Amino acid sequence: MSNTAKAPKTEARPTPIMVPLNKLIEDPDNVRQTRSNDGIESLADNIHAEGLLQNLVVRKVKGGKYAVTGGERRRTALNVLVKRKHMKASDQIPCLLITEAHTSASLSENIHRMAMHPADQFVAWAKMQDDGLSVSEIAQRHGSSTRVVEQRLKLGRLSPVLLDALKADEISVDVACAFAATDEHKKQEEVYESLKARGWGMNAHTVKSALTGDEVRSTHKLAIFVGQEAYEKAGGEIRTDLFEDDVYFQDIELLNQLASEKLEAEAKQFKENGWAWIEIAFDRDFNAGSKMRLIHAHEIALSEADQQEKEKLEKRYEEIEEAAEDVNDQAISECDEIDQKLDLLRDKSLAYKSEEIAISGGFLSLSHDGTLDVRLGYVRREDDPKVSAEKRKAAEERANMPSQLTKSLRSDLSALRREIIQASFLKSPTIARDLLAFHTIRSVLSVGYHKTPFNLSAREGQSAASVSKSGDMGKFVGRKNTEKLIAKLHLDCFEIVDEVESFEAFHALTEKDKIALQAYAASLMLEPQLNDDPSLDPTLEKAAKLMSVDVSKYWTPDSDFFTRLTKKHIEEIASKVITAEFAQRHAESKKSDFAKAMGSAFNSGGKTTHLNKAAIDRIANWVPECMEVASV
Repeated sequence: MSNTAKAPKTEARPTPIMVPLNKLIEDPDNVRQTRSNDGIESLADNIHAEGLLQNLVVRKVKGGKYAVTGGERRRTALNVLVKRKHMKASDQIPCLLITEAHTSASLSENIHRMAMHPADQFVAWAKMQDDGLSVSEIAQRHGSSTRVVEQRLKLGRLSPVLLDALKADEISVDVACAFAATDEHKKQEEVYESLKARGWGMNAHTVKSALTGDEVRSTHKLAIFVGQEAYEKAGGEIRTDLFEDDVYFQDIELLNQLASEKLEAEAKQFKENGWAWIEIAFDRDFNAGSKMRLIHAHEIALSEADQQEKEKLEKRYEEIEEAAEDVNDQAISECDEIDQKLDLLRDKSLAYKSEEIAISGGFLSLSHDGTLDVRLGYVRREDDPKVSAEKRKAAEERANMPSQLTKSLRSDLSALRREIIQASFLKSPTIARDLLAFHTIRSVLSVGYHKTPFNLSAREGQSAASVSKSGDMGKFVGRKNTEKLIAKLHLDCFEIVDEVESFEAFHALTEKDKIALQAYAASLMLEPQLNDDPSLDPTLEKAAKLMSVDVSKYWTPDSDFFTRLTKKHIEEIASKVITAEFAQRHAESKKSDFAKAMGSAFNSGGKTTHLNKAAIDRIANWVPECMEVASV
């Protein structure tokens, strides 16, 4: 028995032949059963421009035909050229004839080939342009659009550092596209090295942000507001991103200047129409006007023509809604157009009186979509005839007067004052309910920002944030009475887990019980304020006046309070409230001793100091001025 290895069986090598195109058919045994005709037109363009660069692999079948074992997409593309009349069906096509193992040959044709790396393709297209071919010629030869060619040429001209990174698969094609946002190789390399050094990984967004940080996208509100035409007319340069259809405004300083000038022109127009003042800003300041009185526009009658147009549009809107069984794009589009026209007519139906315009102004800014954001009807205190000269003067003096109380002490005093008003709410629930209802309803029905003494989004747990951080700093009375009032409330209906049952229980309560619960909720939502706060809400002071709130009946300061004052301030209070002799007697004492003496005098009702009735009354009624109820 021979141990000699058996020689492998060899197949006959393929034979080059020429076959008429109309004799070539699809091979039913081709291993590629899943096909797509995507790109066939482009392949036909390429074959027409470059010729058939690779022979088809065929085998003989019945009827004098040749089945295409390898190159079916090329055969299909050749038939496209016949339809375009760029060649004839009888034209000879170079082929390689195989006689055996056609399945193996078909498999080899499809799996033993590697797609070209994108980086090599980009560089090759750039070289074609360097060799003299135009963008349109390259597009025609490779069956691509001119835009695709421009994109690939852009990528082919990236920095060699980035092309090497792309070939090594250190960056993706998406990231490479992002680097193409600039043509400067040095800038590309600086950003690449910087991001690479961070070790965070690279993505297209990060790269683009780093490269375009000193540019403004055309979708930015400033660019929309100014407009590309006006910007370029003023000498501004733009850059187009081939990969995302984005346009970038490169001169930010010029863009800001043009936007400011356009806003100023708009403001000038409002002033010419009689408005007292107009402030402009690119971004809306939501706090602007918060301390001003806001006048709302009044409804006026439309002209006869506008009224007829309004009725016609409303009728058409109803017809569309009634006729449309299913929502469709055409109906939605028409309804949107009608809405826009009705909005313009609604604007026409609102106006300000001339005397209101003369004393008020407004704010102009830009919305996110580049349109004007106009807010009018704000009256400054100095222009407001409703604010008397005396009140304005007093308010200004109070605002300009440096406070003798520290910020933390004021915070603690406002928390104590809040607790006193909370107790008054429970004693006068109708007033508390009316104040809460007024601010809740106004916040829904009115346009714009309004001051409110309530945190209308409050939860009970938030009330802890308004508790004095240093304790009572004195004697606080009335808490037990408040606790008794709370204990009487029907809070149990809110302990029912089922929401419907909970509501039914609440609904069954008497009106008096409901008002009491509303007053309790108002007390929890109440924001702390002193009467000299810049953002003071006058309605709370008015409610406190109606409830006859007297802070001194609830709270008496002790030495802890006086310790937090300056010695000079303690001396001033002692002289004014107790006696000048008492103040002089303790003036040479240490501050701590002076504070203890003051605390003793206040908490004994002045009895320890043998004062007269007038001094005793002053002590009994004294609290820091900022804690008193303000006159409004």
